[in-house]
Amino acid sequence: MILPVPERKTFAPNLMKQKGLTLMEIVVSVIILALMVVGITALFISAKTHIFHSRARMTGGELGKLFLDPLAFDVAADTWGTGNLRTGGRTGATQTVGNVIFTPTYTVSDYDVSIPGQSMRKVQVDVQWQETPP
Repeated sequence: MILPVPERKTFAPNLMKQKGLTLMEIVVSVIILALMVVGITALFISAKTHIFHSRARMTGGELGKLFLDPLAFDVAADTWGTGNLRTGGRTGATQTVGNVIFTPTYTVSDYDVSIPGQSMRKVQVDVQWQETPP
């Protein structure tokens, strides 16, 4: 026995005759587009802040190395207690890179090597800066 195929009914017969968009469809699409633009803008702002912070950290590391390298010339027995490697803290010249001000400081302290007649010094360099994102 063969059953007859039912007629195909459309739920919205007027949709096939529609030639434009309704106001509601335009409003919904504009809202969706606005949400996407806001999200992408927030992503770019976050990335810009991250890049600025990373650049400042890299510059601080390079300035610390630049500040530490000349101290290698002071490693001599005749200037051990009087030169730049005498114990205590020092502040280097303030450096401005872009709109960020870097202030390097270093601290020299005695280092215990447990070998009679030998002495060593430990130098710790700190570079501080204030970040003001653009």
